[in-house]
Amino acid sequence: MRKLLFVILIPFLGIAQDFTANGIKYTVTSSRTPFTVKVARNAGFTGVAEIPETVAYNSKNYAVTAIGGFAFEYCDTLTSVTIPNSVTTIEEYAFTSCTGLTAITIPDSVTSIEEGGFILCSALTSIILPKALTTIGKHAFQECTNLRSVTIPNSVTSIGFSAFKSCTSLTSVTIPNSVTSIGFSAFKSCTSLTSVTIPNSVTSIGLSAFKSCTSLTSVTIPNSVTAIGEFAFGECTNLNLVNCYITTPLIIDGSVFLDVRISKARLNVPVGAEIAYEAARVWNRFKTISGSLLSNHSFAIESALKIYPNPVSEILNIALQEDIQLEKVNFYNTLGQLIKTTNHSEINVSSFAKGNYFVEIMTNQGKVTKTIIIQ
Repeated sequence: MRKLLFVILIPFLGIAQDFTANGIKYTVTSSRTPFTVKVARNAGFTGVAEIPETVAYNSKNYAVTAIGGFAFEYCDTLTSVTIPNSVTTIEEYAFTSCTGLTAITIPDSVTSIEEGGFILCSALTSIILPKALTTIGKHAFQECTNLRSVTIPNSVTSIGFSAFKSCTSLTSVTIPNSVTSIGFSAFKSCTSLTSVTIPNSVTSIGLSAFKSCTSLTSVTIPNSVTAIGEFAFGECTNLNLVNCYITTPLIIDGSVFLDVRISKARLNVPVGAEIAYEAARVWNRFKTISGSLLSNHSFAIESALKIYPNPVSEILNIALQEDIQLEKVNFYNTLGQLIKTTNHSEINVSSFAKGNYFVEIMTNQGKVTKTIIIQ
């Protein structure tokens, strides 16, 4: 019986073994071909972590395929990490509270960043997510309070619960056309975020998705959206422009725009839809409802256009895709008064009084209205 038990256990003896190579701990995940390991828990790790594609152990070369759960948790003096192209997964809470980590390059081999992967990395300022990434887990970048910009690749289909919650320095985020759902509290309390264009692939905007984004001045909602969760834009106290491409007004809860002064805000809707919105609960509370949007065509132009920086103090730039030509730009104050007209893509606004303005951008393919803050 003892001999039989020993024979049964032999295949498992190589599994879950920990070892250290060049100061980094690893766990064996496969002791058979292909030999693989993941980065194990490295409590108290300091300095630079250079993780190779392969490590040698017991005369065999093991491919490093994952950064394991809690691998560098609370390593507050970890300053830099090199992640190899062999890694496909960053597991749960791998870099939790690595408060000394200012930048990280995630290779295109990574397809999943799991729950809390970079939560509380308060010194992280920017991140380019890999092209193969499909999943941004819940809490993945929550409370990365110095994160200023994020580029989400076209491979991502969903943005998880509280994925970027309380990223208080985040001023811009590009959400690609591959995303179909924006999760509960995904961008809640991103207090520096000024504008959001939700792509025409999104069908649901989750509960509190953008709640308490107090610098948010404009939102674009595509006609693909079929559900907007409670408090989705609640407490966005500076929101003054909503471009909604949905022809038939959605039935929404009053909390969607809780504590938003929509009685002083502007709602742009598709041509011919203004009467329906004027009769629709919650939507009818907007000060101005204008049927000026030309369905998907206008939305495509809006997606192909970018204005920056926002907020702005001197030079405002308008960037267009190659097939779109700028014809005219009109600036309006919040009273609807025309302040300036130009046909330039670089515009000096330093003479404008501080505050919010509507920018009407006319092109050879249609027009788009944006909101800017001059400070």
